[in-house]
Amino acid sequence: IGVIGDLHGIYPDTSNWPKLDLLLLGGDLFSDYRKSLYEVIAIQETELLEKFNPWLEGINLPKKRKLFIGGNHDHILQHYQKQAQEKVSATYLENSFVVVDGFKIWGTPYSFFPPKYPKPWSFGSSEEGLKILYESIPKDVDIVMSHTPAKGALDLGFGGSHMGMFNFGSVALKEFLDQNPFPLPKLKLFTVNHVHEHGTSQMDWTWWDAKEERRRKFKYVNAAADIIYNPTQALTLVYI
Repeated sequence: IGVIGDLHGIYPDTSNWPKLDLLLLGGDLFSDYRKSLYEVIAIQETELLEKFNPWLEGINLPKKRKLFIGGNHDHILQHYQKQAQEKVSATYLENSFVVVDGFKIWGTPYSFFPPKYPKPWSFGSSEEGLKILYESIPKDVDIVMSHTPAKGALDLGFGGSHMGMFNFGSVALKEFLDQNPFPLPKLKLFTVNHVHEHGTSQMDWTWWDAKEERRRKFKYVNAAADIIYNPTQALTLVYI
């Protein structure tokens, strides 16, 4: 499985990518210039049609095997989701799931909205809203795609001079994944993005299975590409 996100309008060369069974795109796919919201949406629409979709079409996978979610900078997806979805040769997930090869894959673009953040923030939510959202995840899911990380898990990043170093992750998500009994017993992979500083990092998230009386784990991956600053740091490969 190839996982990548936080492209911000820069779409990497895929010619040296290995053959993939599945490609997961974790949001913040478009540029977000410091302009008015309507100007940014117009720019992102052009980017979607002239750059993003041609790049997707060049990846040798059928549409059902290329999945994407939005992120806090993807204003085109929040405000014109249906139109954008129809024009892209990949499958869009927004608090929804698909089944591919028997794997149930659920995705959400939503993230915690920092109160001090000065720019427009798409798919922003309070922690209370996120708690309700996570409780709606199907219990038999195999893979979850979330733009936001969990609080304290590959989420420490620089929020600019107005915020400094900041844990951008969601408290609600951390509490959800720390529940006992664990709410998603079939989970094999949980992907996040959003925080560039931890891009392409992986860890095992362990939980106690009281029924089987043993520890189990799933892969927790921050797949932010951060290719604005490091062009070679792109695709994260995960084997499950």
